[in-house]
Amino acid sequence: MQTEGCSAYYTTGGYMIYTATTFKYAFDYKDSDIYWCTADCGWITGHTYVTYGPLLNGATVILYEGVPNYTDCGRCWDIVDRYKVTIFYTAPTLARLLCVVEMR
Repeated sequence: MQTEGCSAYYTTGGYMIYTATTFKYAFDYKDSDIYWCTADCGWITGHTYVTYGPLLNGATVILYEGVPNYTDCGRCWDIVDRYKVTIFYTAPTLARLLCVVEMR
């Protein structure tokens, strides 16, 4: 919509379309998948790929609140096994944390 006398141009839906599309195609999401993103919802990755992207695609999602290495560094894999996660998305930060903690 072009506002008369103003050079601003307003649009809607850009972020949501981007989020829905990148979730569907980057993760190759299918209805039979069980998806888990370990990002914190406060991060851009978190609210994009924990919440909005999966919800916009009607995805089955695992939500986990807690420290990923409690009670041990195998916690993530226990969750993957228990809930039959088929798409696991995490940040390099978590992978580095688990490696450092495991080496101590």
